Amino acid sequence: MVGLIVSLLFTVMLRRCGTEQHCAALGRFVRSVLTGNCTLDEGAEFAVNMAQPEEKAGDSLSEASSDARDRQRQFWQSVMTKVKVIIAAWQIASSTAWVLPVKFPSVFEFVQLAFSIDFVQLASVSCITQAGYYTTLVCVTVAPLALIFAGLAFYATVLVIRRKIGLSDDLERNKRRAIYAILLLIYIVLPTCSAHTLRYFRCVKFDRGDERRQLKVLAADLNISCRGRRYDAWLPFAVCMVGIWPVGMPSAMLIVLWRYRHRLNPEIEDALDTAQLKASISSTSTGEARGEYEKEEERHRVALTQLAKIEKRQEDEHLRALEFLYEDYEPRTWAFPIFEMFRRIFLMGALSIFYHGMMAQVAVGLLGSMVSYKVFNHYQPYIEDGDNIVSEVAQMKLVLVYFAALVVYVSDSVEQSESVFSSLRFGILLVVVFVSSTLTAAYLVIVELFGPRTVSIARMRRRSEALYRAVLSRGQAAGRKQPTPVEASETDTAEFAA
Repeated sequence: MVGLIVSLLFTVMLRRCGTEQHCAALGRFVRSVLTGNCTLDEGAEFAVNMAQPEEKAGDSLSEASSDARDRQRQFWQSVMTKVKVIIAAWQIASSTAWVLPVKFPSVFEFVQLAFSIDFVQLASVSCITQAGYYTTLVCVTVAPLALIFAGLAFYATVLVIRRKIGLSDDLERNKRRAIYAILLLIYIVLPTCSAHTLRYFRCVKFDRGDERRQLKVLAADLNISCRGRRYDAWLPFAVCMVGIWPVGMPSAMLIVLWRYRHRLNPEIEDALDTAQLKASISSTSTGEARGEYEKEEERHRVALTQLAKIEKRQEDEHLRALEFLYEDYEPRTWAFPIFEMFRRIFLMGALSIFYHGMMAQVAVGLLGSMVSYKVFNHYQPYIEDGDNIVSEVAQMKLVLVYFAALVVYVSDSVEQSESVFSSLRFGILLVVVFVSSTLTAAYLVIVELFGPRTVSIARMRRRSEALYRAVLSRGQAAGRKQPTPVEASETDTAEFAA
């Protein structure tokens, strides 16, 4: 619950700091607090900027101010991406406490509960009213839908009232904010709602001890018989919720992304004329050097193409409402949000009904986490390198947690007395693994905030093009020795830093 509250407040703050004035005020305020030099003027500036939605920009902006605004937008988008990665890792790692048939050390279970972003636990009323699985199922699956419709109704009512009293509104901007909030809510509750819905279809059998057929009850609630009329009566509702949550939501978003795939990954003309450079390399370099040059040229061309596509995608007005889905990823990985959704649904929902209570269930979870780690590490889908680092740490964390679950299950199965896997030291080690992605993200944010100045995407693309053309001109200079790949790399790095 603590994790859910912190993540929601932080994401709301990030979205509120959408303009450069808000971000600049927040940055100065945070720096002053950390250094102990906070003044009333800085606090007032921050409060005023947060209270005012926007400030009118000047009639003309210089290139420096435009780049500064782009850097601020990039920074907050990078922070938002790290928050999403951490939320997903928290959810999956915390769900192992109730999805897998293992008993972790108590200190690790406490941390799992404290940082659990589990809508099932928050919405469940069984601990208060002694309600069963069906009541909890309705609360968990219907509450988010009711919240979405209530929010839309409130937004429409406020919009009508403001129009009647003569207050002007930016309709497109408000619509984008509403869609972003809805998608954020779905992103948080989708795996846990899917998990609780799929648990309806998991029944276990018990031997009665006589010749009568086995007792078949619901694994989530042993008081419910899977052969009873009440269980059959709830089948249409469960099927409907499966169609809405684990199947409907990802499918609908996949359809939307597929419809706009050409805008998400736009076609652009090759900004680099590589024919001249290849001809120069072929005539002046040896075979080994020529191969290294061609690899470096291809890597540089692909990176520059992605930067140009990102810049073009940001300028597309048709995609503004879908910003939540694609803002974290490179154009080449436009469908990666769907993989991320199904990954979380599988590890938190589908895994709970496969081989329930058996070691195979833990093994399947470990296999799924390893496949996830390999996919993320291979594609490197995020725009910022720092986000890919946080994602890699988060995937490795999940692999280690599932591996720990496997060894704990095996240790309990052989009934080892005073096993090291139930000790406090092992629990503390799991806690360190659990918070590793959060600490990595915090470190990268601090480095980005107080470290070297971030280069905006637009300026990065312009510098890369200029650098490439400079290398081309240098390689074609008459009577000049072709530099080795190491010399060219060192010279390019110095020119790019300048």
